[in-house]
Amino acid sequence: MFHENLDKGIHSLFQWEETKLSDRLDDIIVGIYRLAGIIFVTANRRYFNFSPRFITFARYALGLAFVMVVCDMRSIYGIGETSGNALSHLEEWTKIFGGGVLLVSLLCALEDALRLSRNHPFAGNL
Repeated sequence: MFHENLDKGIHSLFQWEETKLSDRLDDIIVGIYRLAGIIFVTANRRYFNFSPRFITFARYALGLAFVMVVCDMRSIYGIGETSGNALSHLEEWTKIFGGGVLLVSLLCALEDALRLSRNHPFAGNL
């Protein structure tokens, strides 16, 4: 909802109607979110090496994010309304499942970190 509210706020601030240009700006904003996530996970992957499950699920989440962006750019494909509606639904489902998979990856990392801290020889000092 943050992104949707940001999109509505930009339109109301500049008193814009929703157009192809504003949709492109929206696509760029979504792409920046995903790029920032990819950069963050890639730059900090050494911190998550203790949890191979996190790395696996994070890759799935980023893959779903890529599918979401491709579906979000459906207006440039020149496809019919039925296919456009299908891509619109697929985009929404990839948002939901991508967020869920990312949450699972973070929970796996937390679980792995707790398991390691209990087995750590200095765990009593933490």
